[in-house]
Amino acid sequence: MPITLEDIVFWSAVYSATAFGLMLFIIIVMHFLMPTSVLEKYFKPPHFREFECKLFTGIPYAPMRTIMFMTVLAFPSRGKKRKLTQAYLLVPKWYRVSSAIVLISTLSFGGYFLLVIFGFYAYSKLVAGS
Repeated sequence: MPITLEDIVFWSAVYSATAFGLMLFIIIVMHFLMPTSVLEKYFKPPHFREFECKLFTGIPYAPMRTIMFMTVLAFPSRGKKRKLTQAYLLVPKWYRVSSAIVLISTLSFGGYFLLVIFGFYAYSKLVAGS
């Protein structure tokens, strides 16, 4: 049985969606591993508004807070606006390196998934149009 383009697109979508889901699970794990010293020092005014502190404390927005802090911890220059450039000093090196790997992987797998889906959509329109 020959391998068709549809098979390749399907398995690429399955692979990338699975990998993206795994990365989201790892982000949830990183949420629970986040050092409390970072949250105690930086997750309050003047770095965040009072509304943001309340919003990003509960479900479903707490993982978004984790992603924001992971970004600042992995790439300290991203925290200039909120004056978080020194936050990386409060976490162990393994957390900073893990944050960088997880963020880059999540963006890569998510981007690849979108590329596959939109590519398949464009291809199906081309085939249907001819």
